[in-house]
Amino acid sequence: MAATQTDLSVSEVTSEDSRFDAQLERAYGISPEDVTEGTVLYADGVNASEIVVLRLTDNEAARQAVSALESYAERRAASFSGYAPDQAQIAADAEIICDGTTVMLIMCPDTAAAREAAMQMLSPAASAAPASASAALEMPQPPAAQESGYDHDAVLEAVSSGSPENLSADNRAVYDKVSEVLSALILPEMTPYEQELAVHDWMTANIDYDPAELEHGLASGQPSPDNDNPVGALVYGKAICSGYSSTFQLFMDVLGIPCITIDGQANAPAEPHSWNAVELDGQWYYVDVTWDDPVTGVPGHRYLNQTTAYLEEHGPHIWDREGLPEIAAEPYGG
Repeated sequence: MAATQTDLSVSEVTSEDSRFDAQLERAYGISPEDVTEGTVLYADGVNASEIVVLRLTDNEAARQAVSALESYAERRAASFSGYAPDQAQIAADAEIICDGTTVMLIMCPDTAAAREAAMQMLSPAASAAPASASAALEMPQPPAAQESGYDHDAVLEAVSSGSPENLSADNRAVYDKVSEVLSALILPEMTPYEQELAVHDWMTANIDYDPAELEHGLASGQPSPDNDNPVGALVYGKAICSGYSSTFQLFMDVLGIPCITIDGQANAPAEPHSWNAVELDGQWYYVDVTWDDPVTGVPGHRYLNQTTAYLEEHGPHIWDREGLPEIAAEPYGG
């Protein structure tokens, strides 16, 4: 089936490879004991393309594998959303085919060609009426929160008092990095907007969206610990959207710039997402640092100090506005 993807270079891992069992459990959530043989073909780097062919021990194991691969495809689509939209679409168009105890995941640019090749591998009955699942994927659930030693209030209090001695190791590392960055960036004559812009641009230049949230497990391993908070963002340089928004929140709180964090959704179909709003010159604006720092590494200001209408149109961003300030009719700065 990989041969049908003429513009795609892939790596292959089979059930004879020592990494195969770990991939089944870690990436797909399938027990190796339920698989008699299989092959995984995947594209290296930030690329959603992947073809999985598994032969299960029995029909019940096959049914469970279909469910597990459906969930995996949903997670892949969510991981790429907003950061690599072309790859998100490839994941969203994934197909899962089941014929008896054989289960296949087809996630690649030319799904139709790969499907045709798959049908030729299966029985004539399956070719006539393939059991295909989740061509239209349902919205994934937010990832489970990871345990972390980060304490926003403790770090903020230490900055205010200048006494970090009682901080935990994680919080002290965040404190030290925040102090270092602001000492290098912020000058007394700067306006709040200039301070905000300096922080925004430092974040997009020095924090990367955690590649393990986008790449295949075999290529990149596990996501960085604490990528959903400032420990991951400031200490390890890797974050997901909640890591960007909580780090931006911390910087704004230290600088005394009014800021709130918004947990909502973005894209169609909607995926969990997080961003901020700040107050400048008595007016509130939206800031999505994550979407200004794409995986291409090219920083921008498209989502810096934007309006309600802009976020509604671009993404679109979706959120509960009850209790939130009204956002200006025109963007600020940037």
